[in-house]
Amino acid sequence: MPFAAKHPCSHPRCPELTHERFCTKHAEDDLAQKRARDRTFDRYRASPSGRGFNSYWRKRSKAYLREHPLCEDPDGVHEGRPTLGTEAHHKIELADGGTSDDDNLQSLCKSCHSRITARRHGWGGQQS
Repeated sequence: MPFAAKHPCSHPRCPELTHERFCTKHAEDDLAQKRARDRTFDRYRASPSGRGFNSYWRKRSKAYLREHPLCEDPDGVHEGRPTLGTEAHHKIELADGGTSDDDNLQSLCKSCHSRITARRHGWGGQQS
């Protein structure tokens, strides 16, 4: 099967054509910049305990998952198939004034929780 046509490297003003996002010259530069951004973000971010995910939250989330064992699948990706919920998710983040009350929690599987978190924070190109 033939390859798709090559496209210009995503690095500003680079004329190289590639099948990837960056040409081989700029791929390592992009990775180094991403790691530097991640280190800066982590340096100023509070610890999980400092963000409200302490021993109370661990007990509360386990209790919620016992009461609500199935993924609530807000995007409908499971197509009606029952899937085990493994993570308790805050509909309104604690940082935005949310609480750990039942009406602000939902039971999600790992993939649903990751997808919602990525969308919420603008990761992965899917924003809403």
